[in-house]
Amino acid sequence: MRESISRKDLPRHIADVGLRACYEFGVTGVGMAEIAERAQVSKRTLYRHFPDKLSLVEAGLRARSDRWIERLRRELPERAGSPRGRLIALFDLLAEDVLATPFLGCYFVNATAQTAASDPTVRRLTQWHKKRLHDEVRTLADSAGARDPDLLAGQLMLLVEGALASAAVSATDAPVRLAGATATQLIDQAVADTKESNA
Repeated sequence: MRESISRKDLPRHIADVGLRACYEFGVTGVGMAEIAERAQVSKRTLYRHFPDKLSLVEAGLRARSDRWIERLRRELPERAGSPRGRLIALFDLLAEDVLATPFLGCYFVNATAQTAASDPTVRRLTQWHKKRLHDEVRTLADSAGARDPDLLAGQLMLLVEGALASAAVSATDAPVRLAGATATQLIDQAVADTKESNA
């Protein structure tokens, strides 16, 4: 039975449950009736907050993006004291996520692939989310002393995207661990380049 949820928190609860169902079964593979059942709300309540499935997915993705940014800002400093260490710790965090639950790939990329033909909003949300992550990584790269923080952030984000896609296929954290090792080399080289240019 659903735990007591305040009226204020109910839309986010429904969106989170709905997004998870769409992640597991595909946006077109799950209906609103099943989402209502999983969220333990009536269909009337569901439709009062979300007139269609795409609006639910969009709300779920926005909330997920907010949680990810909040988590990075909270957990990375707990895992490492230096900006360099925090950049490396990002891959440790991702590897743990891959193993924590059945991992089927990036929520945002999957939703974009399944809705791109019918609704560009999800694609724009994914672009927004990826830019937010890039900006967080770029800030750390700058603080770590990278000669070109934008370049390093782009390289690390490409590693993240490739590692998550590979992890979805392999069902292991090995691709993320390998990406982390590669990231460490890139970070150290970027910082070394700065030191050499200032020598």
